[in-house]
Amino acid sequence: MDTNSTFAAYGVHIPVNGSAWQETDRVEQELAALTDCPDVSYMAGGDDTQEQLFLVTYRQYVPPGTHVSADATPEHRSVWDAQIARAITALSFSDLPGLHDPSWLWITEVS
Repeated sequence: MDTNSTFAAYGVHIPVNGSAWQETDRVEQELAALTDCPDVSYMAGGDDTQEQLFLVTYRQYVPPGTHVSADATPEHRSVWDAQIARAITALSFSDLPGLHDPSWLWITEVS
């Protein structure tokens, strides 16, 4: 039986070639060294055959049948946008085709 989880998040999808899981060790280590991006972390979502990589600053689990409300001011988002931009550059993701500006995301996991 599949297990589904949904997260509300603020961040950006990183369109990596191949599996997102192949990037997670490197991303985790390099993010830990980025002291000027304290709010940025990563998530992997999708299913076992099509994992997706995300850089996020805010994330909250959304239990089935419920909703969440994110309390993020424009000032929060401005700081988050700057940190995500620095992390994207530091992680060498800047030139990936299909990279978009940060936004509110619904990230699902199926396992």
